[in-house]
Amino acid sequence: MDQIQTLTLHPWWRFIWPLLAGGGVFLFSAVLRPLIFSRLTKIVSRTTWAWDDILVKALKGPYLLWCLIGGLYAALVLSPAESNLVQTGSRVLSVLWMFSLTLTFMRLADQIIRRNSDDHTRNETQLLQQ
Repeated sequence: MDQIQTLTLHPWWRFIWPLLAGGGVFLFSAVLRPLIFSRLTKIVSRTTWAWDDILVKALKGPYLLWCLIGGLYAALVLSPAESNLVQTGSRVLSVLWMFSLTLTFMRLADQIIRRNSDDHTRNETQLLQQ
């Protein structure tokens, strides 16, 4: 309870800079998203290796969540909140980051398994046709 009272004792304007900084990090990253992924898509389309296409697709989904986590972290670090609140918030964001990475790797593994099973099915079909 003391932590909440300490947090509310700060003038409201001291929280504006961290919120602007966090929002700026998120917006800047979100605006760069189309540029980053269009360039990545062009680069991987020139290769014959199929796994890079799968990797770019897997990274495209959680990108905005990662931008949000980065923005929240920037706002948290710059905030005038007490160090134990900042530390707790950092831990929560770390758990969210690890969870999103786990989901990304699961999505990547799913796409790899689907690709391999499609290749295996194609090979069996070709053998049966011969």
